[in-house]
Amino acid sequence: MSATPFGFPIVRDTVSMSAAKYIYGCSVGGTSFGVALGGVVVMINALVKINVETLIAKGKRSSPTPIKGCVDERDMDAILASGDPQDPIKIFKLPVGHCTREPRFVPRRDGTREDDRWLVTYVFDESTQLSVGGEPEEDAYSELWIVDAMSMVNVVAKIRLPQRVPYGFHGNWFSQDEIEAQRPTEKLRSYHYADRQDWAR
Repeated sequence: MSATPFGFPIVRDTVSMSAAKYIYGCSVGGTSFGVALGGVVVMINALVKINVETLIAKGKRSSPTPIKGCVDERDMDAILASGDPQDPIKIFKLPVGHCTREPRFVPRRDGTREDDRWLVTYVFDESTQLSVGGEPEEDAYSELWIVDAMSMVNVVAKIRLPQRVPYGFHGNWFSQDEIEAQRPTEKLRSYHYADRQDWAR
Protein backbone atom coordinates (compact mmCIF):
# COMPACT_ATOMS: atom_id res chain seq x y z
CA MET A 1 0.00 0.00 0.00
CA SER A 2 2.91 2.33 0.72
CA ALA A 3 6.39 2.65 -0.76
CA THR A 4 7.73 3.40 2.72
CA PRO A 5 9.40 0.32 4.25
CA PHE A 6 6.98 -1.10 6.80
CA GLY A 7 7.29 -4.12 9.07
CA PHE A 8 6.03 -5.74 12.26
CA PRO A 9 2.45 -4.43 11.87
CA ILE A 10 0.16 -4.16 14.88
CA VAL A 11 -3.37 -2.93 15.48
CA ARG A 12 -5.31 -2.01 18.59
CA ASP A 13 -6.25 -5.27 20.33
CA THR A 14 -9.98 -4.48 20.21
CA VAL A 15 -9.89 -4.58 16.39
CA SER A 16 -7.59 -7.57 16.09
CA MET A 17 -9.04 -10.09 13.61
CA SER A 18 -11.57 -7.55 12.33
CA ALA A 19 -11.64 -4.43 10.19
CA ALA A 20 -9.10 -1.89 11.43
CA LYS A 21 -8.72 1.68 10.26
CA TYR A 22 -5.16 2.15 11.58
CA ILE A 23 -2.13 -0.11 11.37
CA TYR A 24 1.07 0.74 13.22
CA GLY A 25 4.52 -0.62 12.52
CA CYS A 26 8.24 0.06 12.20
CA SER A 27 10.34 1.47 9.42
CA VAL A 28 13.96 1.70 8.43
CA GLY A 29 14.77 5.03 6.81
CA GLY A 30 17.00 4.98 3.76
CA THR A 31 16.76 1.24 3.07
CA SER A 32 14.27 -1.63 3.07
CA PHE A 33 13.63 -4.41 5.56
CA GLY A 34 14.92 -6.93 3.03
CA VAL A 35 18.28 -5.14 2.76
CA ALA A 36 18.43 -4.33 6.48
CA LEU A 37 17.70 -7.90 7.56
CA GLY A 38 20.81 -9.04 5.68
CA GLY A 39 22.87 -7.44 8.45
CA VAL A 40 23.20 -8.45 12.06
CA VAL A 41 20.77 -5.87 13.50
CA VAL A 42 18.01 -3.93 11.79
CA MET A 43 18.28 -0.23 12.67
CA ILE A 44 14.60 0.63 13.15
CA ASN A 45 14.49 4.39 13.41
CA ALA A 46 10.85 5.27 12.82
CA LEU A 47 7.33 4.31 13.87
CA VAL A 48 4.62 4.45 11.21
CA LYS A 49 0.84 4.83 11.36
CA ILE A 50 -1.17 4.01 8.22
CA ASN A 51 -4.84 4.87 7.70
CA VAL A 52 -5.67 1.81 5.62
CA GLU A 53 -9.28 2.86 4.99
CA THR A 54 -8.08 5.97 3.18
CA LEU A 55 -5.42 4.14 1.17
CA ILE A 56 -7.81 1.32 0.20
CA ALA A 57 -10.36 3.88 -1.01
CA LYS A 58 -7.61 5.68 -2.97
CA GLY A 59 -6.48 2.37 -4.48
CA LYS A 60 -10.01 1.56 -5.61
CA ARG A 61 -10.28 4.95 -7.33
CA SER A 62 -6.86 4.69 -8.99
CA SER A 63 -5.45 1.17 -9.05
CA PRO A 64 -1.69 0.85 -8.66
CA THR A 65 0.45 -1.25 -10.99
CA PRO A 66 -0.19 -4.92 -10.17
CA ILE A 67 2.43 -6.71 -8.06
CA LYS A 68 4.96 -3.88 -7.69
CA GLY A 69 2.84 -0.74 -7.48
CA CYS A 70 1.90 1.15 -4.32
CA VAL A 71 -1.15 3.26 -3.63
CA ASP A 72 1.14 5.83 -1.98
CA GLU A 73 4.45 6.16 -3.85
CA ARG A 74 6.09 8.66 -1.46
CA ASP A 75 9.23 7.80 0.45
CA MET A 76 9.74 8.53 4.15
CA ASP A 77 11.25 11.99 3.57
CA ALA A 78 8.27 13.10 1.45
CA ILE A 79 5.79 11.92 4.08
CA LEU A 80 7.71 13.63 6.88
CA ALA A 81 7.80 16.87 4.85
CA SER A 82 4.09 16.88 4.02
CA GLY A 83 2.86 18.50 7.24
CA ASP A 84 -0.70 17.49 6.32
CA PRO A 85 -2.64 16.59 9.50
CA GLN A 86 -4.99 14.48 7.33
CA ASP A 87 -2.14 12.53 5.69
CA PRO A 88 -3.08 8.82 5.66
CA ILE A 89 0.52 7.98 6.62
CA LYS A 90 2.15 9.50 9.70
CA ILE A 91 5.73 8.84 10.72
CA PHE A 92 7.40 9.39 14.07
CA LYS A 93 11.11 9.64 13.26
CA LEU A 94 13.54 9.01 16.10
CA PRO A 95 16.55 11.27 16.60
CA VAL A 96 19.71 10.31 14.71
CA GLY A 97 21.48 7.37 16.34
CA HIS A 98 18.39 6.18 18.24
CA CYS A 99 16.69 2.93 17.38
CA THR A 100 13.58 1.16 18.53
CA ARG A 101 11.69 -2.08 18.16
CA GLU A 102 8.13 -3.16 17.46
CA PRO A 103 5.77 -0.87 19.41
CA ARG A 104 2.65 -1.88 21.30
CA PHE A 105 -0.62 0.05 21.21
CA VAL A 106 -2.03 1.01 24.62
CA PRO A 107 -5.64 2.25 24.43
CA ARG A 108 -7.10 5.02 26.55
CA ARG A 109 -9.51 3.37 28.98
CA ASP A 110 -12.54 5.40 27.81
CA GLY A 111 -11.27 6.37 24.37
CA THR A 112 -13.76 6.95 21.58
CA ARG A 113 -11.47 6.62 18.55
CA GLU A 114 -9.58 3.58 17.34
CA ASP A 115 -6.27 5.47 17.49
CA ASP A 116 -6.90 6.93 20.95
CA ARG A 117 -3.97 6.72 22.61
CA TRP A 118 -0.35 5.63 22.92
CA LEU A 119 2.41 3.58 21.37
CA VAL A 120 4.97 2.25 23.86
CA THR A 121 8.40 1.14 22.69
CA TYR A 122 11.93 0.66 23.92
CA VAL A 123 14.48 3.12 22.57
CA PHE A 124 18.27 2.87 22.69
CA ASP A 125 20.69 5.68 21.82
CA GLU A 126 23.48 4.02 19.87
CA SER A 127 25.19 7.34 19.17
CA THR A 128 26.30 7.77 22.81
CA GLN A 129 26.19 4.31 24.37
CA LEU A 130 28.24 2.07 22.10
CA SER A 131 31.96 1.45 22.46
CA VAL A 132 34.37 1.98 19.59
CA GLY A 133 33.96 -1.72 18.81
CA GLY A 134 30.17 -1.34 18.56
CA GLU A 135 29.30 -3.05 21.85
CA PRO A 136 27.03 -1.44 24.48
CA GLU A 137 28.91 0.34 27.27
CA GLU A 138 28.78 -1.17 30.79
CA ASP A 139 26.41 1.56 31.98
CA ALA A 140 24.24 1.53 28.85
CA TYR A 141 20.49 1.90 29.36
CA SER A 142 17.32 1.92 27.31
CA GLU A 143 14.30 4.16 27.69
CA LEU A 144 10.63 3.33 27.41
CA TRP A 145 9.07 5.98 25.17
CA ILE A 146 5.36 6.70 25.17
CA VAL A 147 4.31 8.27 21.86
CA ASP A 148 0.95 9.92 21.12
CA ALA A 149 -0.58 7.45 18.63
CA MET A 150 -3.09 10.00 17.34
CA SER A 151 -0.65 12.71 16.25
CA MET A 152 2.49 10.55 15.89
CA VAL A 153 4.42 13.71 16.83
CA ASN A 154 4.61 14.01 20.59
CA VAL A 155 6.59 11.91 23.04
CA VAL A 156 4.36 11.95 26.11
CA ALA A 157 7.02 10.47 28.39
CA LYS A 158 10.50 8.95 28.41
CA ILE A 159 11.22 6.54 31.25
CA ARG A 160 14.87 5.72 31.84
CA LEU A 161 15.31 2.02 32.57
CA PRO A 162 18.00 0.68 34.90
CA GLN A 163 19.75 -1.19 32.09
CA ARG A 164 19.78 -1.70 28.33
CA VAL A 165 17.01 -3.84 26.88
CA PRO A 166 18.61 -6.13 24.25
CA TYR A 167 17.28 -5.87 20.73
CA GLY A 168 14.40 -8.13 19.92
CA PHE A 169 10.95 -8.02 18.43
CA HIS A 170 7.44 -8.84 19.61
CA GLY A 171 6.05 -7.83 22.93
CA ASN A 172 2.67 -7.31 24.49
CA TRP A 173 0.80 -4.91 26.71
CA PHE A 174 -1.43 -5.96 29.58
CA SER A 175 -3.57 -3.48 31.45
CA GLN A 176 -3.71 -3.48 35.24
CA ASP A 177 -7.23 -4.97 35.04
CA GLU A 178 -5.97 -7.83 32.84
CA ILE A 179 -3.09 -8.56 35.21
CA GLU A 180 -5.34 -8.55 38.27
CA ALA A 181 -7.83 -10.86 36.53
CA GLN A 182 -5.23 -13.55 35.81
CA ARG A 183 -5.76 -16.86 37.50
CA PRO A 184 -2.99 -18.17 39.74
CA THR A 185 -0.80 -20.73 37.98
CA GLU A 186 -1.89 -23.39 40.48
CA LYS A 187 -5.36 -23.28 38.93
CA LEU A 188 -3.98 -23.58 35.41
CA ARG A 189 -1.68 -26.53 35.94
CA SER A 190 -2.37 -29.82 37.57
CA TYR A 191 0.11 -32.51 38.44
CA HIS A 192 -2.40 -35.21 39.37
CA TYR A 193 -1.73 -36.98 36.05
CA ALA A 194 1.99 -37.36 36.75
CA ASP A 195 1.56 -40.73 38.52
CA ARG A 196 -0.69 -42.35 35.89
CA GLN A 197 0.70 -45.82 35.16
CA ASP A 198 -0.83 -46.06 31.69
CA TRP A 199 1.53 -43.28 30.56
CA ALA A 200 4.63 -45.26 31.54
CA ARG A 201 6.34 -47.36 28.89
